[in-house]
Amino acid sequence: MNAQKPLLVIALAVSMSAISMHASSFEYEPHETFVSSNIYNFSNWSNWGKSNKGKADKETFTDFDGNNGHGNDEDRCDSSNPGKSPIHQCVVIIDELIEEEVTPPITTVPIVEEEIVDTTTIDLTTDEIFPVYEITLESDNGVVLEVNTPAAYARGLTGKGSTIMIMDTGFDTDHVDLVGKVKYSWTPGYDGGMEDTHGHGTHVASIAAGRRNDLGTHGVAYDADLAIARISDTGRGMYYALGALDWAKDKDDIVVANLSSNTNYSNDYLASVQNPETGIYTSDHIYYGGANYYNLEDVRKWQEAMPSELVLTVSAGNSNLGYVQNPATFATAEDADGNLLLGGRMVAVGNYNMDTQQIEGAKAGHVCKDYTTQCNDNYRTSDFYILAPGTSIKAAKNDGDWGTMSGTSMAAPAVAGGFAILHQLWPYMKGENLVKVMLITANKDLPNYDLNTHGQGLMNLDKATQPIGDLGISTTGRTGNANPITGSIVGIDMGPSAVNAVSNITAVDSYDRDFKVNLTPLVSDKNTMSMKYLSHQKTRAWSSKFTDAKEYKTGNFIVSLNEQSQSLALGYSYDLKDNLKTNITYSKIKESPWTTISGIWGNIKDTKSIELNTTYTMGDYWLQGGAMISSTNFEKGLVTNINDIKSYYAILGYNREIQNNKITTYLGLQPKVYSSGIDFTLPATTDASGTMIYSQYSAEISSKTIAYIGADYLASFDNTNFSISGQVNTLGNYRTTVNYKIKF
Repeated sequence: MNAQKPLLVIALAVSMSAISMHASSFEYEPHETFVSSNIYNFSNWSNWGKSNKGKADKETFTDFDGNNGHGNDEDRCDSSNPGKSPIHQCVVIIDELIEEEVTPPITTVPIVEEEIVDTTTIDLTTDEIFPVYEITLESDNGVVLEVNTPAAYARGLTGKGSTIMIMDTGFDTDHVDLVGKVKYSWTPGYDGGMEDTHGHGTHVASIAAGRRNDLGTHGVAYDADLAIARISDTGRGMYYALGALDWAKDKDDIVVANLSSNTNYSNDYLASVQNPETGIYTSDHIYYGGANYYNLEDVRKWQEAMPSELVLTVSAGNSNLGYVQNPATFATAEDADGNLLLGGRMVAVGNYNMDTQQIEGAKAGHVCKDYTTQCNDNYRTSDFYILAPGTSIKAAKNDGDWGTMSGTSMAAPAVAGGFAILHQLWPYMKGENLVKVMLITANKDLPNYDLNTHGQGLMNLDKATQPIGDLGISTTGRTGNANPITGSIVGIDMGPSAVNAVSNITAVDSYDRDFKVNLTPLVSDKNTMSMKYLSHQKTRAWSSKFTDAKEYKTGNFIVSLNEQSQSLALGYSYDLKDNLKTNITYSKIKESPWTTISGIWGNIKDTKSIELNTTYTMGDYWLQGGAMISSTNFEKGLVTNINDIKSYYAILGYNREIQNNKITTYLGLQPKVYSSGIDFTLPATTDASGTMIYSQYSAEISSKTIAYIGADYLASFDNTNFSISGQVNTLGNYRTTVNYKIKF
């Protein structure tokens, strides 16, 4: 405020103070660490490809995606079930995959203005804006932009430090998008090693993690590493998928595996499937109905093969059914106690055509394993079903070029790439929690959305990498009790290291995921000494004014009591000489005149002060000086200690009485802190295992030198008292009060 403005405002019983307001922006950043914390059990499948080579001819043969992206349900299996075994045998040959060169138009991501929030109390929401990623031709491959991956890229999340296992037909070992990307490889012994003679595996691997190199396209998690398991070369290999999963157990950085392959159902099984209620299907097939799975597959084999924290994305299947195809059905398999055999870590991925806004292929209906008059299963397929674009997806081909393919085979690796991005940000998260985050943040704002059709919705890597629920600050560890990000701390001077620390606080969301939060807008060095304390009367102790109550004197004793605020001051005054008076005062108030602490910072309970002051009188002039020691009692938050605050002040005044009028003018130095200290314990980061790491920092109570001037005027007329008071300090703050009293 301008100190030249009039100090006196005529009003009745009005008190007002003007304080400059401060506003700032408040934003968070995701914490990034690249160390994997997954722990797997070791199991040696070194004999795979030797003792088991050729056994696939005696197992269930599967095609990738069921029907290769065509969307039809052409049955290729002989339902006569030849031979003595009750298990249906079928051989499926992959058709020529449709390829076309497509360059879709580039879409844009809007830039949103960031809201400015008052810093005195802030509730952090999930609407904070991150830098916008520059969209390139590479990213416009039909899936990267559609699932809001650029928002994750803008946060520095590209899958770095994560490894994705692709269980497919191998890869083009010379393709520029994949050269140097493959960290591990495994095959049961196919001729040609890892070289992809089919093209399916190259395309799938490229969608998940194809390199960003300004050529062609790039994958969802373009900085992730790849582990390639060549489990098939003709569209068969479910048996070998189990071997690949078990092989991955000692590769701690393999956080997600993708299987774009499904079993085709025979006509006799399809005819046995009933739809007794919306979204629920049953089968009375003689072999595969009831609690059994098609081909009598044993889910426990998958349970035994899967690494303990690995997430497995599986294509839902291209057959245009209301329910998914094996092995996607295994996501909801339960043991006798109702626990998920795969631990909630298998995700079925459907193909969402972004142009038609329709699902192509299998939908999210559930084939119930325990049906009486209703489905008694504890879980539904829709609980683990998510959508991703899978139609005309452009990615690497096995001839060194790029082309498009369609099917749930293309949707599944996109979700696998999404999990690699989540793992980069939170390497300590268990697989089941990564799945929960991915599913709960999926976009359900789809035309005619239905849980039994669309499952959890379309993958959304913007929302998945934002906080879920309100962010909070925990002083007891990452999984401890988190307090909402509200409140402020005012009246302190922080050094550069403390300022930097406060701008990078680690907060947690409702899933205990850590995010970086900038709390500097909640910190201010603004002077907190109330302007009302600047009004001064000769000899009065400054600490007595903190009570905001009138003084009462009895002999040498002085009392100020404010019952409403539960504030008290007790003083003893004595004369050293005729013109020299000394006062010692004790006060207790329910706040602190030096600093304001609230919310996550803590809560001040009271402040006790001891003051010694002396006043020297020279006619109408007087000089008063004093020193205080104040101790603060508070509830701890981020502030863990407040040392005793030592301060001093000085005032030069002038008193003059003319008949019934009394004039007091004064200029002085309001209490200046010369010794103080505030200690903070701040959540700085989390390590790879998810342990919250705290750091210690210190700051000082603001020690600005603030001078002020003031004047008080009191007039008495018979039964009327009139008073006016005004003060202004060197910060430009001012205060005026007018009182008018009539006695009847």
